[in-house]
Amino acid sequence: MRKLTLAILMAAPLLAARPIDDLERLQGQWKTVKTVTFGRELADRSVVLHVEGNRFTSTETSISTGTITLDPKREPKVFEMTRPSGNRTERGIYTLDGETFRQCTQVDGTLPTEVSSVVGSQRFLREWRRVGRPGGDVTRRADDLDGTWENVAWTANGKPIDKEVLRGFRLTVTQGRYTAENLSIQKGVIRLDSSKTPGQIDFEVSEPRMAKGTVWPGIYRLEGDTFTEDVNGNKMARPTEFGPSPKSLTHRVYERVKP
Repeated sequence: MRKLTLAILMAAPLLAARPIDDLERLQGQWKTVKTVTFGRELADRSVVLHVEGNRFTSTETSISTGTITLDPKREPKVFEMTRPSGNRTERGIYTLDGETFRQCTQVDGTLPTEVSSVVGSQRFLREWRRVGRPGGDVTRRADDLDGTWENVAWTANGKPIDKEVLRGFRLTVTQGRYTAENLSIQKGVIRLDSSKTPGQIDFEVSEPRMAKGTVWPGIYRLEGDTFTEDVNGNKMARPTEFGPSPKSLTHRVYERVKP
């Protein structure tokens, strides 16, 4: 029985093995948190960027629209934003890490070699923070989950996992990032949207490298020191009700570990 249980647990992450690309991860609404020109930080003008498909809308000075393309295979990664009005294309490099999107361009139009803007450089840097999901829904950070949680119940593909197997399985959340310790170590970004019923949760994997970029969509509820989640694999439909149920890849219940 234990061997069968371990096989189920090891097989579950493989269903999420196809990573999503950067353009998919960029979907939704972003707001500037930092703008730096030639190494000097400018006052925040709260520019908003909304991305839907390969089209964007920006509120910089005036509302502008256009298309955006990303080339994540380049090193550094390259972006192009084309605005039909004025027939101009902005080209530069970028990083996209969880809820932070950073862009860097150079005055002469050539590609910078690093995402930074220091005094004496001719580079322009903009840092964005995600504020909304596709469709305009506000994304809550996972701050209310901060802490360590012990996995006390787990059902995989509708089959309960023996509690002896779960001994030592933990989830640690710190300022929107998580570390899951079970048969292996997994790390990434966790996002909550409590405006939905039931609340929605996404786990975006950053480690291990073979699974980087995969997203586990799910639902959650937080009742005092008990945290419950139902999660499906990457590209699978988000669960609509709490299990345990064969409709959810995993149903887990956690208890908060007291200091």
